[in-house]
Parts: sequence; structure tokens; C-alpha cells
Amino acid sequence: MVKPIIKYISILTVMFFAILVATSKSLAKNKDASIEKFRDAGFGLFIHWGPVSQIGKEISWPLVGASKEFREKYFSLYKTFNPTKFNPKEWARLAKQAGMRYVVFTTQHFNGFNMFDTALSNYNIMNTPYGKDISAQLAKAFRDEGIAIGWYYGVENWHYYYETGAPEINGRYNSTQDLKKFTKPYGTQNLTLLEYELGQMKELLTKYGDIDVMWYDHSAKSAEPLKKRVWELNPDIVIVRSEIPTPEQTIPDKPIKGAWETCMTMGRQWSYKPNDNYKSAVTLIDNLVKIRARGGNYLLNVGPKPNGELPAPQVELLKKLGSWNAINGEAIHRVRGWVITNEDNIWFTKKRDANILYAIALEWPGKQLTIKSLRDTKVLSVKMLGLNKEMKWQQSKEGLVIETSDERPSKYAYTFKIVCLQL
Repeated sequence: MVKPIIKYISILTVMFFAILVATSKSLAKNKDASIEKFRDAGFGLFIHWGPVSQIGKEISWPLVGASKEFREKYFSLYKTFNPTKFNPKEWARLAKQAGMRYVVFTTQHFNGFNMFDTALSNYNIMNTPYGKDISAQLAKAFRDEGIAIGWYYGVENWHYYYETGAPEINGRYNSTQDLKKFTKPYGTQNLTLLEYELGQMKELLTKYGDIDVMWYDHSAKSAEPLKKRVWELNPDIVIVRSEIPTPEQTIPDKPIKGAWETCMTMGRQWSYKPNDNYKSAVTLIDNLVKIRARGGNYLLNVGPKPNGELPAPQVELLKKLGSWNAINGEAIHRVRGWVITNEDNIWFTKKRDANILYAIALEWPGKQLTIKSLRDTKVLSVKMLGLNKEMKWQQSKEGLVIETSDERPSKYAYTFKIVCLQL
């Protein structure tokens, strides 16, 4: 009788731990409420910055296949990095005016340089001529403007590979996608790479107030232990890349189910590039409208100069986005995609918790705007954002026909707010 009892207890024990593991895995994910808040925000500012801005090259990637001499020069750039004109309050003000509701800042890119005050490495902003915690200043300035704070963190650390002599394949550091395999001691505390990065997760999540977003690059697999630690520290945080789709420099042709985010540069490079070839304000606004109509978020990047200023063309683009947002912002925030994304050049967003449809015409529609999809929907009112009056409209077999006026409240992308009985 003893053996069956022991067997029974063993089975129960296995089942208990199986349930415990399954429960643990199910809890380790983005909360629905946090994701909805993230989707409500809709538009964010990406910032790629570091000592590499002094040479105007892309962040981290020039290290791939580079000579020993170039790597020595690259990893020494911090010794002359002194962005004395850094003014995070101005950046935050521009972002808020542009309609950006969250910021994601490169605390560490693949080059391993820390743009924050870390106790685990000397390769950080505190050991530059500037000598002040840029991440702390940025978090305070953006939070003061009501903008949610997000950290980008490059999981691959090429400075660790460089310092510890990690092997290369075809001139590139070998990422095994398993941080546990990098056991050589690193940093001020002689930690393994996994220990080091877990320690930095604690620093980033406990030293800078509430952090709303975490953005991991590069491998979803290698980020798993870091994600677990972050969710332990803050269960409400949203982890973006490695948890939701994040198309880079492109917009999906059709909606993606659930949350997703396109990240994109204003020019051709993430980090500062002198005389970069920038997109027009029209292109940026068109991108924003199309992404929101397809249910995604838009994370638009800037690359500050080595002195701490934003390049003048980037400032001008943010100001133009701000002028558009001042009139049309309600069609971008707290919205989701509608049953269809667009009719030709008219794109639709729907207020998440109301029967309000926004029809955004990317070009001036002329004397009339016809929306075929609203032919059989009970419409209650139609206004153009920026004009304080009801538009003339009627419904016919052709659809909802709106008579426009000669007044154009903005220079680009004109929004019609349509209140319906039910959508």
C-alpha cells in the first residue's frame, strides 16, 4: 500500500510543479491593460544617440567587420564626448507638441556604451567629459511633459565581446543568442554577461521613476531572462520588440492583429548623420495616418548631434508635425483601425470607446468628399477638425457625401470627424 501512495504523491508533485511553471509562463507577458494604454498613445519618439555621433556614422554597426584600429578608435570615442548643449526640456516640448505620447531612448546599443549612470561598468556617460546622467535628465524632462518613458536596450554587447576576446565569424562577433554562454568576467564587478545585464535591468527599472516601455534589440531568445527580470520589477511595463511585431523602416501592407509598432528614421540613418537626406513632413504625416489606420503605433526617430542639439531639419519636421497635431491629434490618439483601412486616399481611424469615425484625406478632396462605406450607417454629425462648424452632408446610394468649404485648417491631411449612431 505504501508504494501506490508514494507513486500517487509523486504524480501530484509533478502536476503541481507543471501547473506552477505554466502559471509562471502565463504571467510573464504584457498585460492587456498596459497594451491598450500603449496602443492609445499611438505615436512615440525614438532617440538613437551616443559618442558615435562625433564621427557621423551609424550607431554600432560600423564595428561589424572593422579593423582592430577602427575598433580601438570607436571604443575610445567616449573620452571626447561632451554634449554641453543637451537640453532635454526642449526635446520633450517638441515631442509633446508633435503629438508624441512616449519616448524610447537608447540606454545601451550594441556597442555596449551606457548612456546612464551604472555601477557595473566604467564604459558609461559618467566617465566622459560631460560627466552627467543623460538618461536621468531625459526621463525627468519627458515625464514633466506627461510623456511616458521607455528604454531601448541592445542585448548584444559588442564591447563585452571586444574586452573579453569573444570569437568572431566572418568578421562579426558571434552571438549565440544565449547570454549564459558568455561567462568571462566583465565590468567593475567581474560579472558574466547575463549577470551584468540582469543587474542593469534593476538599475534602469529602479533608479529613474516609473518606466512604461522596454524595447529589446536584437534576439527575442537572448532577451528572455531580461524580460523576466523586468516583469518581476514592474509587471505593468510594456515590452515592445521581442513581444509584439516591430517592422523596421516599413509599413505593413495590411493590418496586423493586436498591437504592433513601426520604427522609422526621419532620414536614412538612426544615429546623427551630417547632411542626411530627410523625409518631408507630408511623408511623415502620411506614414502616421496609414499606420494608425492599420492599428499600429509609429515610433519616429531622431539622432542628436554630438554637442547635444537636435539637427535643425529634425527640429523643423517636429514643429510641422506639431502644427498638424494641434488640429488633427484626436484622430491619432485613443483610436483603433476601423472595419476597413481606407477608400483610395481617405484613411479611417475609429475612437476606441465611442462611435466616432475619423476620415483623413491625405489630399484635398475638392468640393465634395464621398465615403461609400457609410452608405447604410446612421450618421449624426460631420465636422472637419480645425473648423468650428457643422459640415453640410447627406447620405445617398453613393454613400455619405460631404460638402467641403474653401477653408483648409491645415497644410496636410484633412480630417473629417463623423459621429454615428453605431459603428
